[in-house]
Amino acid sequence: MKTPAQLLTALKMVIRNEGPGYAAMAVGYKIHRRLKNGLVYPLCKKHYQKIIQEALAGSNRIFLWKSSFGWQNILYQRPQHITMALAKAGNTVFYQASWSRDRHIEDLTRIQDGVYLFNADNKTFYRMLINSLSETPCPKYLQVYSTDLDLSLHDVQRFREKGFFWLYEYVDDLAPEIAGSTSLPHQIVEKYEAAMHDSSVPIVVTADRLARDVIAHRGKKNVCYASNGVNPDDFSREKWKGPVKKEFENVLKKGKPIVGYYGALAKWFDYELLRQAALALPEVEFVLIGKNYDGSLNASGITQLENVCFLGDVPYAHLPRYAGCFAVCTIPFEINSITNATSPLKLFEYMALGKPIVTTDMLECRKYKSVFCAKNAQEYIHLIRHVLEPSFAENVAYFDLLAREAAENTWNEKARTILAMLNAYEQDNMHESFNYLLF
Repeated sequence: MKTPAQLLTALKMVIRNEGPGYAAMAVGYKIHRRLKNGLVYPLCKKHYQKIIQEALAGSNRIFLWKSSFGWQNILYQRPQHITMALAKAGNTVFYQASWSRDRHIEDLTRIQDGVYLFNADNKTFYRMLINSLSETPCPKYLQVYSTDLDLSLHDVQRFREKGFFWLYEYVDDLAPEIAGSTSLPHQIVEKYEAAMHDSSVPIVVTADRLARDVIAHRGKKNVCYASNGVNPDDFSREKWKGPVKKEFENVLKKGKPIVGYYGALAKWFDYELLRQAALALPEVEFVLIGKNYDGSLNASGITQLENVCFLGDVPYAHLPRYAGCFAVCTIPFEINSITNATSPLKLFEYMALGKPIVTTDMLECRKYKSVFCAKNAQEYIHLIRHVLEPSFAENVAYFDLLAREAAENTWNEKARTILAMLNAYEQDNMHESFNYLLF
C-alpha cells in the first residue's frame, strides 16, 4: 500500500511524463476498477478457476512477469521478446497487462502457447491466480526488471514466501535518467541492494559492466550473461514492404542515402555528434525514429537542420518498412556510465536487416566485428562515408558477417542461456552454490 505522499509523487511523475490528460484518464480508470472489483468480478469465480486450471495444465516451469511495462507497447522490447522465447522453450509465462495499453484484458488472455496476459487490477482473479500458482509444484519464478518502478522489495518478499524464486534482470545502469526522473526511485534501489547481497537470487545481466558490478558485490554465483537479441524473421526483406509516413516518403523522394536511427531520443543521445555529421554530410539524410523521451531532442535544435528528419514513434511491426530504406544504421550515443552498460536491442535488429552499422565507441558494441565504432566525430563521419562508398556494397564477407552475428544473437538463444542457468539452479535445489557465468 502506497502512502499519500508516494501517491502524490507518482501522480506528479505521470503528469510530467504523460500529461494531465493521461493522468485524468488514470484516475477515471481507478474509479472504474473499484466499481468492478466491488460489484462484478466477485461473481466470476467459477469462470476464473476454470481458465486458470486450463492455463496451468502441463506446466513444467512458470514465470510471472510483474511489471507496469504492459504488452501492447509501441516499444516492443526485451520483456515481450524474452517472454515469447521462454514459452517456445516449453515454459509457461504469465505477463502482467497494463491498464493503459492492454485495456481489453479483463482476467486472462492467451497470446500463444505458454503465454498469458493477466489483469492484476482484477483483485478477485489476481488473488485466485497467485494462490493457484503458489500451489503448483513446478519451479516458479518472479521475473523482475531492475528498472521496475512499481514492485517494492516487500512485494518481492511476499512472493518468495509463497514459493516463488526471484529472477532479477539487471538490464541497465541504475541512473535516474533511465527511470525518467531526477532521482532514483526507492523501489528500484531497494530491489537492487537486496539482489546484490543475496547470492541465492539468480541474476541475468545484459552487459559486461553490469556483470562486473554483480561479481564485485557477491561473486560469480548464480549469474548469467544474456544480452539483448533479435528475431531475424521480423526484419526479413518481406517485412520491408508497406505504407510509411508522408514525411518519410518526402525524404525518400530526395533520392539521398539515409543514415537512420530508431529508439529513445534522450539525454544519452549525442546530438552534437549528429549535428556535426549532418553539417559535414549535406548529401546524406539523417532520419530519427522514436520517442522524444525527456525533451532533449527539442532542446538540441537538431531537427532545424535541412537534412535531419524526426518521424516520431513507429510501431515495432512497421520498423522494417523504414529501416529497410536505410543505407546506414546508427547508434550515436554519448559515452558514459549509462551507455557503457547498455546492450542496444536495435544493434541486433540492424544486423538482421543486413545494413552497415556505425556507432559510437560503446563497450557492448565493440564486441561485434560487424559494428564500426567511432571514437570521435571525425571518425564517425569518416566511417559513414566509408560504408556509403559504392565499392562497400560488394563486400560480401561483411554482409555475411552481419547475418552470422544476427543468427548468433537470437532471442531463442538468449532464452536458452537463461534456462541453462535455471536448470543448474534447480538441480542444486536452490541451496548449494554453483558458478555459472557466460561472458
